[in-house]
Amino acid sequence: MANIDLQNTDVAFKNLSTAKLRKAWCLFKAMSYPKLVLVGGVLLEKSLEWGLPVSWILKRSLFQQFCGGEDLSECLKAVNDLGRRGVASALHYAVEASGSDPEFENNTLKTIAIIESRHLMPGGVPHPFCVIKLTGIVATSLLEKVQSHKPLELHEEQDYLRFKRRLRRICESARDFDCSVLIDAEESWIQDEIEKVSIDMMRQFNKQRAVVYTTIQMYRKRRLAFLENCLELAKAQNFYLGVKLVRGAYLEKERERAQQLKMESPICSSKEETDQQFNTGMQRCLQEVDSCALFLGSHNENSVQRFCQLKKKYYTNRNKEGQAVVAQLLGMSDHITFNLAFEGHEVCKYVPFAPVPKLVPFLIRRARENTAVVGESSRELRLIEQELQKRKTNNQLAGSYSRA
Repeated sequence: MANIDLQNTDVAFKNLSTAKLRKAWCLFKAMSYPKLVLVGGVLLEKSLEWGLPVSWILKRSLFQQFCGGEDLSECLKAVNDLGRRGVASALHYAVEASGSDPEFENNTLKTIAIIESRHLMPGGVPHPFCVIKLTGIVATSLLEKVQSHKPLELHEEQDYLRFKRRLRRICESARDFDCSVLIDAEESWIQDEIEKVSIDMMRQFNKQRAVVYTTIQMYRKRRLAFLENCLELAKAQNFYLGVKLVRGAYLEKERERAQQLKMESPICSSKEETDQQFNTGMQRCLQEVDSCALFLGSHNENSVQRFCQLKKKYYTNRNKEGQAVVAQLLGMSDHITFNLAFEGHEVCKYVPFAPVPKLVPFLIRRARENTAVVGESSRELRLIEQELQKRKTNNQLAGSYSRA
């Protein structure tokens, strides 16, 4: 099967002005310097701790590139702009590691509001997915304690029950409003419990379709075996397995912790091993078309091309719209997103929002991801430079013609 042309910058950057393209170039160029990103991230975190007014710097840089707005109403324009170009949205009130019960309840209500706004979007453009990090609705320390099988105090047991009720309310809303909940993956020392809870929700809500998705990070060791166990469990217990497949976002943090604790790193020893797990996992999900729905989060061109070919192979003559979707982050890999949409493929953008100070962990992680994956950052820069040069040449030619 022929590959899709993902290098068409006319399609990729069609809706971006030259001024916005230049700004994006400056941002990606800055993120290509690891030391700058490392020092800048530390300074931003400290500045916010000290109450310094740095939110405006973030809002005009990383926030503007990677986020849909500070609240749901600000996201509507981004969702509709994407929808008009054939791209769906996965909205996320992107707070994490909250600390109090009122915060957990507020984050729950914000997530339910995203789901219930699905059919109220201006222009009638719906968003089929909603993303949630469970550390936004339960204490990280409590998840860690449960995963390590330590006995809970009475108040902790009550906190855990409240967390389960919050998550159930979110899933019920998604079921009722024809939306799907993508439960994000987090650090390995709480991820086992997150996966356990996610599977529990699938048993309850994924009888007719994939309402709930769990996220599997393929940069972790032995994830293919875990995926196979999930596929078998879904078939045995008669529910749809919803899988959000990603490579992973906490690589440095995981390796540093393993080193400090003198334990085996949970991360694959090489990128090649991660890529192999990711591509094999993707194929297994697509093969199980009758019992598994796949949300593929990838900025890797080879994986995306392979996804499109395998989907065409396994989804022949099947009415499975929305059951195998490929996605990229807002502000990244637009050449993949919009060229896929242009060719008629099901594609989605992950659209986070929240007040700027609450998004600092997310934004710093985006910057570090771009720095870590040198090839993909340089690819973004190359394509933007290519489009800017093309526009410059076209303007010069237009000027020559007008003078003639």
